[in-house]
Amino acid sequence: MHLRPLHSLSRILLVTCAVGLGTTALFAQDSTQPPPQPTQDQSSSSAPAAAPAAPATTAPQAPYASRIDIFAGYSYLAPHGSVTVPGGDLIGVTGPVSYSSIDYGAIGSGTYYFNRYVGGQIEYSHHPDGNNDTAQVASGGIVFRYPTEDITPFVHFEGGAVRLQGPLHQPNTWGPALTAGGGLDYGITNHFAIRVFQADYQYYHVNFGPQSPYPTGGRANLDVVRLSAGLVYRMGSITPPPPVTYQCAASPASVYPGDPVTITGTATNLNPKKNATYSWTGNNGVKVSGDSTTGNVDTNGLNPGSYTVTGHVSQGQKAGQFADCTANFEVKQFEPPTISCSANPTTLKPGDSATVTAQGVSPQNRPLTYTYSTSAGQISGNNTSATLNTAGAPAGPITIHGECCR
Repeated sequence: MHLRPLHSLSRILLVTCAVGLGTTALFAQDSTQPPPQPTQDQSSSSAPAAAPAAPATTAPQAPYASRIDIFAGYSYLAPHGSVTVPGGDLIGVTGPVSYSSIDYGAIGSGTYYFNRYVGGQIEYSHHPDGNNDTAQVASGGIVFRYPTEDITPFVHFEGGAVRLQGPLHQPNTWGPALTAGGGLDYGITNHFAIRVFQADYQYYHVNFGPQSPYPTGGRANLDVVRLSAGLVYRMGSITPPPPVTYQCAASPASVYPGDPVTITGTATNLNPKKNATYSWTGNNGVKVSGDSTTGNVDTNGLNPGSYTVTGHVSQGQKAGQFADCTANFEVKQFEPPTISCSANPTTLKPGDSATVTAQGVSPQNRPLTYTYSTSAGQISGNNTSATLNTAGAPAGPITIHGECCR
């Protein structure tokens, strides 16, 4: 009953290689094809090809992560420990009896992943071909993995029971078993992977008790190395939620000082189970109010020029749970008003009065104020009409000046 690790490891390597080659040939049609190579005409042309249109910016796709993994494969068991047989001297056993390695075994497991990284696992392994000993282990526990583009490393921790046979006619007996280990899966397609290796440490404790008619029995406390390899069938997928995106626009996009501007934001890919918070900020002294998808800009006191408002939406601090957007608007310079004036009557005797009428036009329909001046006599009024009094004015033409302004 001696360990044969080198002989058994060579068998593991052979089985792993055979599984890998067979799986690759079987599922090659599902693997991703390489991109087509340029034709001879394309590669020999000296003129550069036209650059393709830039694609829309999207978040990078996370590597495939399965929801359920079913594993089956070959397993090798190397127990380290012995059994001291009570009354062994009666049957010619003078010391502890060691366990031997079991070169041929099978292992299977099923794993359900709650998210991309953590899952629950049940596992069963059977090693029947030992030298007067056999081991069956049923256990369950937790698995941690890290899926990448091609490989998925994992570790697992399990507790369960072992049905163990003794090296000296001890019958199959149940006892507790603990497992801790890990491994590496290599993806062939989204549905199939090779478990390149799984290496586990196990602890078995079995009390055979007194056995009859043989005076054997005893207790086994074993430190066990289990090495496995095989195939993994992967079902379902865990797709991370798409990242939150945010777009906003200003309306109107061009205003005069004092005119209101409304910024409207549109958020997509929000989680309906979470509340979203919104905030708005502006550059160069722009004041924005609002805590929803709408922000209101006060343009009073802003100089003519271009301004930017930034919106922020958040459902958390993790990447993909928040986003920003920007909207631009312009404050224009006011256009000056125009004015036309007329007098009635246009010919007066000294001391007579005339009515002056002014008509001002503001391109922005702003309210106007009026002022008047005259080259002779006196004029009074501060709206669209004024009165000219010619008392004391010398004979001759009189010039009236009217002005409107904001």
